[in-house]
Amino acid sequence: MWDKINIDCISGFTICPPKPCNAECKDLDVYVEKTECIYDERSQQYTGYNVNIDISGIDDTEQKACISYALTDNPGQSIQWGSLSNGSWTVGPFDSDIYLTVTVCPKYEDCPCSNSTCYKTIYIPKPDCETQKGIEKGGIGYRSGNAKIVVENTDAGELTVIPNPFNNDEIILHSTLKHTVYEIFDLSGKKIQDGDFEGIESKVKIVVSPGIYFIRYIDKARKSAIVKIIKL
Repeated sequence: MWDKINIDCISGFTICPPKPCNAECKDLDVYVEKTECIYDERSQQYTGYNVNIDISGIDDTEQKACISYALTDNPGQSIQWGSLSNGSWTVGPFDSDIYLTVTVCPKYEDCPCSNSTCYKTIYIPKPDCETQKGIEKGGIGYRSGNAKIVVENTDAGELTVIPNPFNNDEIILHSTLKHTVYEIFDLSGKKIQDGDFEGIESKVKIVVSPGIYFIRYIDKARKSAIVKIIKL
């Protein structure tokens, strides 16, 4: 039997539903659809990430959404990104954990608007791009036209989580092991669930709150290995 995971760092989050935390703007909805790693072909490195968000509930005839963000290590310093309207948009690039704020402002007033109290702030952790190394190049995590996983030589571990971060209640575990045994833990070391499967992939239903979790499995050397996953 495995011992409890010892975690040295615990983070706390204030999580609001799609509606804003403040009750003064009842119509604004903001969702994070996904995060996308940015891969630089020249340097062959991940240089940051973009965030796909969906905004609704804004009166486009009189209002706009002013987008700003703050780094988590300096949350008091807000940086203006631009303005948007209702719809799905790509915001970025970013290279660290951020707090993303969507503020409803008068349409013809410059951002940041001075008197608005209608806003939504979302914590967005930087995705672990290296665990998805090779997605764009046909490595682990790449799906070919016949919907099978294509595996090439890679420095990644034997277990890969797709997508990571994730924002629904299902993930895909892709493994190069013949038989994969895994356990999922939260930040406190509490085991959430466990399982095993044969073959290269398994769909796993995981109903958890937004935050950081860990998947522990036995690698080819019969040692414990850890994969960090993030629920948005």
